[in-house]
Amino acid sequence: MQIEALKQNLFDLENSIKDDGFASEVLRKALFLQLIVKINRLYLEMDKHKKLEDIKYDPRIQSILTFINSNLSSDLSIEVIANTFYLNKYYLMHLFKKETGYTLYGYIQKKRLKKASELIKVGVQASEVCSLCGFIDYSSFVRAFKKEFHLSPKQYFKASASN
Repeated sequence: MQIEALKQNLFDLENSIKDDGFASEVLRKALFLQLIVKINRLYLEMDKHKKLEDIKYDPRIQSILTFINSNLSSDLSIEVIANTFYLNKYYLMHLFKKETGYTLYGYIQKKRLKKASELIKVGVQASEVCSLCGFIDYSSFVRAFKKEFHLSPKQYFKASASN
């Protein structure tokens, strides 16, 4: 259960990075320190003479991640991925969440938005970025982009150009 506590601490830290509310910087620092303390305690409690086992994961997840990363501009519906890997779509969603900590949809959305941000930084037009990153329509792309980066694609380009 110590790993679960570390995972939860990492998720809390990740969420605090997006938070800009009162004392958010203090919260981020506190969560980071909490994570470091937990890691150090785990290390100090470890039996250093015991052989450590490698991290075990389902090898299908690596294949799924590679497939997603290679096909960001294509249809990446759960049905398409499940059929590609011969998995039940509900089992796929459960397995992906268990192994990565992300929902399948959330992971795909983050990867597409990351790719979109990189394309916008180099000056690709937002309408073209929308289709290159697999978004169905422009308005949903802009909404998702604003939610993730707190700026419209145009504002993001201007901000990255001034840096």
